[in-house]
Amino acid sequence: MTSPAWHPFVRRVSAEVQGLHVEVVNHWFKGCALLVNGAEVARNDDRFALSEEVPLIEVTIAGPSGPLHLDVRMVAIFFTQIELRADGRHVAGSRLVKEQEQ
Repeated sequence: MTSPAWHPFVRRVSAEVQGLHVEVVNHWFKGCALLVNGAEVARNDDRFALSEEVPLIEVTIAGPSGPLHLDVRMVAIFFTQIELRADGRHVAGSRLVKEQEQ
């Protein structure tokens, strides 16, 4: 699989989680999508993400080990910072939210 060409308005963050390829694709003019193994599972078309406190995208999918909760936190005003979290833990991108003590 070849990686897509770089585009100035597109930002990608990806990780392998429980054997699944999880990717966040944010396009400045088209919104943000969450893909699992290349299939879109959630989308948010908001143009701005002003707070990392609330997930921009949040979804629970069937993972190989049971339900897998994925959320995307983002701050995007002039520059975009993206954090991908799985089951409450940082897995890729910027660390925008401090992890809770368990």
